[in-house]
Amino acid sequence: MRIRLLLLLLVVLGMAPAGLQAAVTAAQIMDTPVVVDRGATLSNADRALLEASAADLGSAEKSFPTRYVIVAAPPANESMDEMALRLRVGMAKKIGIDNIDGVVVLAPRAIGISADAFKAEIADAEQNELATLKEHPAQGAVNIMNRLQAADAAGALQVGEKAPDNGVPTWVWIVGGVVLALGVVAFVLARRAAKRGERATAAAAEGSTGNDPEPSVGA
Repeated sequence: MRIRLLLLLLVVLGMAPAGLQAAVTAAQIMDTPVVVDRGATLSNADRALLEASAADLGSAEKSFPTRYVIVAAPPANESMDEMALRLRVGMAKKIGIDNIDGVVVLAPRAIGISADAFKAEIADAEQNELATLKEHPAQGAVNIMNRLQAADAAGALQVGEKAPDNGVPTWVWIVGGVVLALGVVAFVLARRAAKRGERATAAAAEGSTGNDPEPSVGA
């Protein structure tokens, strides 16, 4: 009985072991770019860093909405990546998958990421930021998400979802090319029709001349 009361007191105070604490939910991060779970700590400087990153990634220019979650320790019933995925899917069900491109879960010496990127891209970004993650986890997380956003933007350019502004919209060149091609075809067809008309007129004239009766010779 005493043990149960002690555990209840720890949960109320936010000091229970990670496996006994309630997991962060998608509702908690819906409108908050940086969420600090009970028992976790985050300096004011790192909070400002993560909030600035979330605002930057979610801007119209970058269009890569991201949430950061800070936990005291890795969850007992799921991996860090699974937790990030659960939160991202939970948000997507309510606001649409296009409105949440990344969720980062940070714990001491651990990180979990779910993002609109290939697994290889995420692994590569984490590998490139290992040193920064060890020295400054918040900055390392920001660097990773910047890498993933850049990869997403590059992929969009490759499939034509976005195009650089070269002064003249692409559709103008496409429409102009089609109009020019149709004009050439129409010109060729008109010339052929004119030639056929000329040949038909000439043939009719020759036929008319050949059918005229020979003048008769008086007997």
